[in-house]
Amino acid sequence: MNTMPLRRNAQCPFDPPPEFARMRRDDPVSYVMTPAGTPAWLVTRHEDARTVLSDPRFSVRGPGEPRRLSDFDDPDHARLRRLIVPELTIRRSEGWRPRIRAVAEDRAEALKSPAELVTEYARPLAAKVIGDVVGLPDGVPMGLEPTLLRPMLVDLVDQRRREPAADMISGMLRQAAVWATPPTTAEMVTLALSVLLAGYETSVGMLSLSILVMLDDPQRVQALTEGEVGVSVAVEELLRYLSVVQHGLPRYATEDVRIGDHLVRKGECVVVSVSAANRDPAVFHHPDDLRLVRPTSRAHLAFGYGAHQCAGSQLARVLVQEGLTTLFGLRPTVRLAKPRSELLFTDRSPVHGLRALPVVW
Repeated sequence: MNTMPLRRNAQCPFDPPPEFARMRRDDPVSYVMTPAGTPAWLVTRHEDARTVLSDPRFSVRGPGEPRRLSDFDDPDHARLRRLIVPELTIRRSEGWRPRIRAVAEDRAEALKSPAELVTEYARPLAAKVIGDVVGLPDGVPMGLEPTLLRPMLVDLVDQRRREPAADMISGMLRQAAVWATPPTTAEMVTLALSVLLAGYETSVGMLSLSILVMLDDPQRVQALTEGEVGVSVAVEELLRYLSVVQHGLPRYATEDVRIGDHLVRKGECVVVSVSAANRDPAVFHHPDDLRLVRPTSRAHLAFGYGAHQCAGSQLARVLVQEGLTTLFGLRPTVRLAKPRSELLFTDRSPVHGLRALPVVW
């Protein structure tokens, strides 16, 4: 049994661990030891990944109590998802675009050269946008532990029952008012936590890494700012190429299931490697190349797949789109302040990202 590879390619920090390519080719369903010290099946092919993520015989429930929407199985998952999805549709997410753009402009205009784009741009932008969407008061730090956030969200749900606003919590309460059995306050808090926990670090990682990979080639920035490449098209390729969910998506077999040539026994864990699946040459031609215009980019699994596909995917897309176009539009001569080889990445974190991104212009 091999240990599940974690470290990205030292030559290119955007690439998944090199071992994934060999596994995908020679042993696409590998029996490995996870970083937590437990055995699991590691899935690295795109087709197998979609199969596992969409097969109801695989459960999201592992050890411990569920903390967020992605920790529930049906029917509870489907019931709660009915509340949150209408608040995060394409239409609703597009409705937030002017506000997201305004926040991005405020942050970009406040930058002074030299600047550090993780703490001065990506984090405050993501925190403000996601906080506003959920309904958090200004100034609440996004890094709070869930145990500290829960009491605040309980109070916020109670407040929105009395005084509705234009945020997600108010929208969910309006929907719940017509349910025969309305969701509990605890369930409403779980949904709000789902957006906060799943959306913040991934948005920060995705935006900061996207800025860095664009700066690797000035022609990419030029193509984006001059309209040669549409930002929505470019972001889909960036989502595929960067795959910020590093350690994979775990699922647990509720009965014996065959994946490829292997039989997964009931109770065994299967980890879907999103980064490996998103570099599968069977789906993406020359997958290790970043091509801002790629016809198959939207086949990526950056937001998962199936019933548990990220409910906030549309909002995340808008946030990254506006974050990139605003920064490069207002600071077109931005460039790295140190060699890329000196940058520090979040190698051990579940979310791939940068610890700091120093720039000048």
